[in-house]
Amino acid sequence: FADFRQITRAKTLPHVVRTQEELLKVGSLLLCEALTGEEKVRLLGLSVSQLGDDAEPKGMVQLELPL
Repeated sequence: FADFRQITRAKTLPHVVRTQEELLKVGSLLLCEALTGEEKVRLLGLSVSQLGDDAEPKGMVQLELPL
């Protein structure tokens, strides 16, 4: 916020996100929930984690080499 106060919000989705529009929608919802009036926002960030390919076969296992 403009007074250098910091807040953090997070949301974990139960499905794979495939579009920028969906990320923007979730980020906008989190921002709207955090704002209570006419606060000025100084810095806004959006991060993603657990990136992967949902086309990956289920039950894949990394094999070990017997060294």
